[in-house]
Amino acid sequence: MALFYKATFQGPVPNKTPNGIQRPLMGLVLHIEQGSESSANNWFHNIKAQASAHFGNPKVGTLDQWVDTNDMAWAEMAGNPRWISVEHEGFSGESLTATQLENDAQLLAWLHQTEGIPLVITDSPDQPGLGWHGMGGVNWGDHLSCPGEPIKAQRAAIIARAKQILGVPDAPKPLAPATVAQPQIGLGAKGAPVFKLQQFLELKGYKVMVDGIFGASTEGAVRQFQASQHLGVDGVVGSATWKALGA
Repeated sequence: MALFYKATFQGPVPNKTPNGIQRPLMGLVLHIEQGSESSANNWFHNIKAQASAHFGNPKVGTLDQWVDTNDMAWAEMAGNPRWISVEHEGFSGESLTATQLENDAQLLAWLHQTEGIPLVITDSPDQPGLGWHGMGGVNWGDHLSCPGEPIKAQRAAIIARAKQILGVPDAPKPLAPATVAQPQIGLGAKGAPVFKLQQFLELKGYKVMVDGIFGASTEGAVRQFQASQHLGVDGVVGSATWKALGA
């Protein structure tokens, strides 16, 4: 049997397919009970319900488990064979309690360790990760408001907590490109900075020869540009003029 050691087993329930799970699993699906945990427990034990979930997550307390993760729960129709399901006590439009969020994170961490379910958000039945019932559309029962927008929005927090439990570091944020300070240049300067200056001036409509030589015509264009920007008019391109040019 595959039972989560942090859940209380409330089975067996009659509504399931023994050994019906197909591996590799795709992920964990979040549901809402539209009621209480006790009502869901009674319903899943009723053979007439023709419904079940692997796990239940009450507002207070530990997880419940109704269906072994080797067996297929009857929770999201076409998604049943490849997804693990967890129901949440409450109603669509409500947010998870702190206890529920922690329970989900513990469950997701365990599934990541035992089944390789990735610690990512998914909104597609074809992509693995932490999903939600409504993402399957008609093929999953057409429950588009299950579990509701607030719970969907909490998936990032569930994943962050699961990573914390497992000691998985977050991906480093890319470093912002370093700002390259442009050199101060004036009459008589030559080279790449002058080419750059002349290209900027040309883009702004000033007639200059783009030749990499800071001659009289370039100086004149610089003075005109500085005046138009209410800068000090000295014909020398320093940090303020470079910034105004957009460099």
